[in-house]
Parts: sequence; structure tokens; C-alpha cells
Amino acid sequence: DILKYFHDTIIKSCTYDLNAQYQSFAYGALVKGRATCQGYSHAMALLCNKVGIENAFATGFAKEPHMWNLVKINGNWYNMDVTWDDPDKADMPDMISY
Repeated sequence: DILKYFHDTIIKSCTYDLNAQYQSFAYGALVKGRATCQGYSHAMALLCNKVGIENAFATGFAKEPHMWNLVKINGNWYNMDVTWDDPDKADMPDMISY
């Protein structure tokens, strides 16, 4: 429930923005509401760390460099990609993907 809350809160309050001043930092996602995948991932990691949820960063390439989170739930590791779960707010402002 806590991870879902963090996930949904970041998505509702942040917009993907390559030109944002703090785009690569948790501050960009959590305070300024504008970030790239790195900012989204750092925001999720910061929140997880604050409540003791084990997590790690994952990086890869999907037409461009990309970052997401790994989170440990009940002893199992799961991929969590808050950036890709955030839909285009112009087309679907209230939608959240999982």
C-alpha cells in the first residue's frame, strides 16, 4: 500500500520534462513537479529509503537511456517504472498505469 501511494503521488504531481531545471533530481519530481526518468526514480528511492523499503536503481536503454526502480516486497524484487506509468497528462490527466 505504501509503494502504491508513493507511485500514485509522484505520477499525479509530476510531469515528464526534459527542460526542467532539476529534472534529474528527486527535488524536481517532488517539489517542482517536473522531471525526467532519473528524477522520478530518485524521488521513488528517496521515499522508499525514508520508510525502510529496500530498493535499487535499474538502468537500461529504450531508444534512449532510461532509469527505473527495483523494490523489494515480501522478500521478492519487482521492477517499478514510475516514469512509464505516468501517462500523457494532456490526453489522460487522471489515468495511472501499473
